Amino acid sequence: MNAIAQDAARLLDTAARAAREAAGTIARAPAPVKDAALHAAAAALRARTEALLAANAADLEAAP
Repeated sequence: MNAIAQDAARLLDTAARAAREAAGTIARAPAPVKDAALHAAAAALRARTEALLAANAADLEAAP
């Protein structure tokens, strides 16, 4: 595995660990808190739609 792949694997592992830790907190949160978090996440995605699509297109272009 080259250095870039190792860095990517470490990054994904770190993100996965954080997601697992957050899952327990989210599971215990009241429904209105979960709803607010989902609405905020959706709004953030909508606000960055163009940038996200452009980054995705660049990634696809760069893929072997």
